[in-house]
Amino acid sequence: QADIIYEMLAEGRITRFLAIFQDHSKIEKLASIRSARPYYIDIAQSYGAVYIHFGGSVPAYDAIAKRKDLVSIDGIKGSWEGTVFFRDPDRRKQMGLEHSVYTTGEYLQLAMDKLTKQGKDLSQTEHPSAFTFGEKWTDNSAVDGEAANKVTVTFSSSHKPWFEYNAETEKYLRFQYGDPQMDGWMDCQLAVDNVLVLRMQLTDLGGELKLVDIGTTGKGEGFFFTKGKYVPITWEKETYNSEIKYYTLDGEELVVSRGQTFVSVVTTTADIVIE
Repeated sequence: QADIIYEMLAEGRITRFLAIFQDHSKIEKLASIRSARPYYIDIAQSYGAVYIHFGGSVPAYDAIAKRKDLVSIDGIKGSWEGTVFFRDPDRRKQMGLEHSVYTTGEYLQLAMDKLTKQGKDLSQTEHPSAFTFGEKWTDNSAVDGEAANKVTVTFSSSHKPWFEYNAETEKYLRFQYGDPQMDGWMDCQLAVDNVLVLRMQLTDLGGELKLVDIGTTGKGEGFFFTKGKYVPITWEKETYNSEIKYYTLDGEELVVSRGQTFVSVVTTTADIVIE
């Protein structure tokens, strides 16, 4: 149900998703909700989003404390558990305590109403549309690009998810660990209209937890996939809370297809295989 999904590396070279919803009221059930990392907060703030999380790393809590412009709902320090965040007993039994937290659009609305009464500004008036969209099928920056029926991205030696283009639905289907990636609540395979693969600098912070940091600001390279075609792109983000801007190699603003988008953030040297 998410409008945009980001996949980014965390400690141990595992990945986590950041799901962005334009209209949270449509969320039927969202799980599992995990703890914050600073670079996920950067991405959320680039959309002017309310950041939903359950706990956080020390660097994440440091960022939250410093950012007066951040609106977040934390299931641990915010004392929202039992009113906004709940534990799914089946997930807790099958997957463990840390994978059991969920919420719904209805519960999130209760939190939004409370934040508004506290004087929080949720208008998002300073943030433009996430992308520039084409009006017609042919209005996208990849219409004259090279064919891309499959794209495989490398996050680690054991995690190399891929997307396959389905010409009938005009969507990219998501696969991981050798199988279709299914949404556990909707019981359907993840399918999106746009795929972006972005290269960002990864830094190992060391320590017992082996935390990492991802450079979300500055400039970088990537690829844009839609309708079975692709083009190389560049991205720019000036500050932690400014929007991410995308461009074609000739400097024109990227035009994407209307619909859902998946963004894979890989390292600057990760293998990206396009077939």
